[in-house]
Amino acid sequence: MGFSVRKDDVKCVEDIVTMRRWVCSNEGFRREIFIDMPERQRRPRVVTRTGCQMAFRAGQTVLSQMQWLPKLESMETYAEGALGYLDCAIRKDPHQFVDYQCDEENRLSNLFWADEYSRRDYTAFGEVLAFDTTYKTNKYNKPLIILLGVNHHFGSCVFGLGLLLDESVPTYCWMLTKFLK
Repeated sequence: MGFSVRKDDVKCVEDIVTMRRWVCSNEGFRREIFIDMPERQRRPRVVTRTGCQMAFRAGQTVLSQMQWLPKLESMETYAEGALGYLDCAIRKDPHQFVDYQCDEENRLSNLFWADEYSRRDYTAFGEVLAFDTTYKTNKYNKPLIILLGVNHHFGSCVFGLGLLLDESVPTYCWMLTKFLK
């Protein structure tokens, strides 16, 4: 799920990137000089820009933090970052749902989240629920569970995501209980 993006704008101060903007690949419109070119040598490209206004921007603080992310090694740091991101997302959109469990050593063991659109899709198209388990392909060998279904156009709908400690029955029961909240 998602959309393709392209780099749109960058601001630099003394060769240091202070702001970067990414936009949807359909953002804006093609300039007129590229549409009507009578002396065109090649066939014109398909017009894909439809005026979409989806964009996101990262300022200097975020960019400087992003440069350090690959150097972080501890699981707790990544977990705290993920939970912090999800906490901010909930503050912006209270219809999102996030829940997690920690083990005896206060490390993240199970995480489940679903955004507003996933929850709305489940309400509309949740007659059939499928699991897609990407088993232990991440750095921490945790199964990533994708709960999905099919909409009225036979397209996939993601209803929720879970990052679990293992594939035991109690873990799946926890995730499904949180999913049905």
